[in-house]
Amino acid sequence: MKKISAVVLFVMFRLLSFGQAADDTLQARVILIGDAGQFTSDGRHPVVAAIKNNMKLDKKTTIVYLGDNLYRAGLPDVQANTYSQARAVLDTQVNVARGTDAQVYFIPGNHDWDEYGSGGWDAVRRQQYYINLLGDKNVHFYPEDGCPGPVLRNLSADVVLIMMDSQWWLHEYDKPGIESDCPYKTKLEVLNELEDMLARNSKKLVILAMHHPFKSNGIHGGYFPLKTYFFPLTDLKKNLYIPLPGIGLIYPIARGVFGTPQDLKHPNYENMINEVQDVVRSHPNTIFVAGHEHNQQLIKDSGYYYIVSGAGAKESRVSQPKNSLFASDTTGFAVLEISKNKNVKAAFYNVQEEKVKRGYYNDIMNFSDLGEASKEDTLRIVYIPYNADSITIAANPNYAKASGFKQFLNGKNYREEWATPVKMKIFYLKKMGMTIESLGGGKQTRTLTLKDKNNKRW
Repeated sequence: MKKISAVVLFVMFRLLSFGQAADDTLQARVILIGDAGQFTSDGRHPVVAAIKNNMKLDKKTTIVYLGDNLYRAGLPDVQANTYSQARAVLDTQVNVARGTDAQVYFIPGNHDWDEYGSGGWDAVRRQQYYINLLGDKNVHFYPEDGCPGPVLRNLSADVVLIMMDSQWWLHEYDKPGIESDCPYKTKLEVLNELEDMLARNSKKLVILAMHHPFKSNGIHGGYFPLKTYFFPLTDLKKNLYIPLPGIGLIYPIARGVFGTPQDLKHPNYENMINEVQDVVRSHPNTIFVAGHEHNQQLIKDSGYYYIVSGAGAKESRVSQPKNSLFASDTTGFAVLEISKNKNVKAAFYNVQEEKVKRGYYNDIMNFSDLGEASKEDTLRIVYIPYNADSITIAANPNYAKASGFKQFLNGKNYREEWATPVKMKIFYLKKMGMTIESLGGGKQTRTLTLKDKNNKRW
């Protein structure tokens, strides 16, 4: 008996040691839960409870609510008879990490914007103000005041979280614009700032979080099984098998080809995806995380990983084509674990009633080896002598070194002129009484807006 007890104690010691060693190698844990905006019929929130009771909520842990934090139309006015119920749902979400060192971030979704209705801007600000009113220093709502973002927060030495409000891009009613106090007021300014954030964190893992996914094999991505063509009302209620073959034919085709404003195929939604992805393309170590679809998905496409974790309170169908590494139509949440050696693991947990089951757990990437940038993409560092008033330099001396075959294919394109050293005057902002007011331009060029001592812009 003593031998058995000794063996059991030894095994327990090894297991505990292994767990501690694994925790020691962890630099960040990110828990992703989207569309968690309602209780069950008996007033519970099983997914939030599962996170609270089963996950380690320490200083290495960040919980991100991926939008649709309240159904159906965000936080109503305090005088509405639905206000208390909505507030209770938010309270439950906020309290998930109360008394711990974990950070909690809320980002808004289309339902938080008054179900993408005309009162959206007011509704999303009410939710932000209420969360701030609770006064928990570890709980934050970003972006603030209905602004688009991006907002960056460092999660560890090698991991950053960038949050954006994707509904701002799609919203057709009042929203903050050029006259607002938002730090970035237009799509161009948002994209420029996102590009700068990625450039400043080129050696780090970037988790880009917003409500709307950029890849999906669910309903918003155009997945409609054969059943939908004959029984379209099952999309509203699972067991509503009323045959409507005419409508059933039009409905899935219209959503799969043209899309509603909340579907990936809609032109506005497609434009958002294309414009943001065009910026992110220069940063391969980006993981896209989102909610919106009421399911769980891990997709790998064109070298990027896309996580959909929108099963916080609801379930919806999902397919699993070749680009899908994991898919589940049950409620649950996702977790990213980033180790100190820059290895990234993804886990998905299914939650049914009080039972929590891990459905997927695997390495997905390591961002320790970024590779070398090509010579054409590498910025030149120019050393200027102290107090020099001019410098002689060529735009790029390599332009004139192109082979004859390359010149035959691409043309001369003023190669000699670009490679010729030119004497240029050095412009000292401080001496000229100038200050930098803003950064502008597009992806290929940069412009600076300067202001002199008379407040005149240049």
